[in-house]
Formats: sequence, structure tokens, C-alpha cells
Amino acid sequence: MSAFSWLILFFGAGIALSYKRSSLKGATISMGALLLIYTLFGNGGFWWDSFCWLLFASITIPLNVENLRRELITTRALAFFRKVLPSMSDTERTALEAGTVWWD
Repeated sequence: MSAFSWLILFFGAGIALSYKRSSLKGATISMGALLLIYTLFGNGGFWWDSFCWLLFASITIPLNVENLRRELITTRALAFFRKVLPSMSDTERTALEAGTVWWD
């Protein structure tokens, strides 16, 4: 199987898992199994396979461990978005606190 075929297979698996709204652990297990199949039957070589496993571990371990994810990703992303997004105006706050926006 060519490298392009493996790339399409990994990309397609990622899209399928996203479409099915797979859980993070389920997607990690599925992609890990696909990477194991690639390691066994692909023609990447030792260094390329090692790099792929290192990349896979460096991405999935922080995402799957809740405390690491909170410290490394969520806190920094929230701080970034708080700086980027505009503050809420008094009119917007009043409208949100007024209740529903349905016809009265």
C-alpha cells in the first residue's frame, strides 16, 4: 500500500470518527489501532514509525488526561479568547438578563 493510500485511510478514519461523534477515548483507541496496523503492515521504516508513535502519544496523552488537558489546553485557550473577544455591553447584558426573546 502506498504512502498516499495510508494518508487517505488515516484522514478518512478521522472524518468518519468526527461524523459519528465518537468519544475522545474511542477515537484514540481507533486511531491507535489504525496506527498499529500501519506499523505492522506499512512500509514506513523504524524511524518513521517511531516518529508517528511519538507524535500520536504527544497529542493524545494531554487530551485524554483531564488535569493535563485543563492545565495545558483549556486554561490557555480560555485566556486567549477572553483577550480576543469584545466585552459585553450594558445593552447586551440587559437583554440577556431580561429573560426570553420569544413573542409576548
